[in-house]
Amino acid sequence: YTDAEIADFVRQLKLNNLDTGGCIVISFSEDVLRKIRELSESIEIMWVTYDMTDEKLAKCIELRMHIDPQYSHDTVNRL
Repeated sequence: YTDAEIADFVRQLKLNNLDTGGCIVISFSEDVLRKIRELSESIEIMWVTYDMTDEKLAKCIELRMHIDPQYSHDTVNRL
């Protein structure tokens, strides 16, 4: 996603009052979630990854995001 697309997405969440609850943005991309966090301190974000490491945990704490280490791109696509 481009920065403009992410900014538009965040703008749409805010316009529909989904930035302060009722919505969790889930992504496999740390970069996308980082950009969302830069644009909004209030949107809940969740990182889907295949494992939990100290480095990933530190990034989650830094960005105040949930992490789901149980699913990988392949398992989510099969659901």
